Amino acid sequence: MPQGRFLLAAAATAAVSAVALSYIQHATAPAGTLVEYSAQDLCGASYRIIDQHHLAGTGDNRGTTAYLGYDQASKSYCTITVRDRQTAPTDLATRLQATGYPADTRTAAAADYADPVFTYPRGSCVTWGGTIQHTTWDTPTPHCSPS
Repeated sequence: MPQGRFLLAAAATAAVSAVALSYIQHATAPAGTLVEYSAQDLCGASYRIIDQHHLAGTGDNRGTTAYLGYDQASKSYCTITVRDRQTAPTDLATRLQATGYPADTRTAAAADYADPVFTYPRGSCVTWGGTIQHTTWDTPTPHCSPS
């Protein structure tokens, strides 16, 4: 076999092997890979997660959590809704409202998290919540910042 044909055959064999290996890895992978960031990563290092609520989505969209973080130094809150696994695309939302202020809601289509919402209501109380698909949860009682 001439050298050019041998190299072409070798390249074709390698390409077919790579596609087959990719298919095998995809077919045997778990239903979704873990999301590579945390609520604290997305809110910021100064925020400590003080509350969370698991949202009961359906099908591949189970495993989504709404988080509430608090930054003691700035007396501010952050809320975010994060999926635990990357699975089927779906809509997410997160909501935060300080007493006496309008609610701020962020939505995301086909994402792993809804962008964080921040509020700086020194000495105020907040309500918060999250949504995945058609499942929405809002805190039944407000969180009030420590003095």
